[in-house]
Amino acid sequence: MLRQPSAERRKNANIARFIEAVRNGYRAEADDYSSLYRGSIDHPEAFRDLFWDFSKIEAAQALRNDGIAPGDRLFYYTACG
Repeated sequence: MLRQPSAERRKNANIARFIEAVRNGYRAEADDYSSLYRGSIDHPEAFRDLFWDFSKIEAAQALRNDGIAPGDRLFYYTACG
């Protein structure tokens, strides 16, 4: 590894504060980034709610279970190569 942040910097990082909030405030299992990631995959709706609460995201309309606002359309494309 070329550079590693100090223990103080890691402790004060947003991701560290989020892990702490998930572990203590929401009583969910999160000991490190890997367990937080695993929880987000295993329980996407709960993770989304936790993250929105923690980050204080406000939305004009609720999202469906697939994370898309009602009425939105998705466009997919493939790159020419």
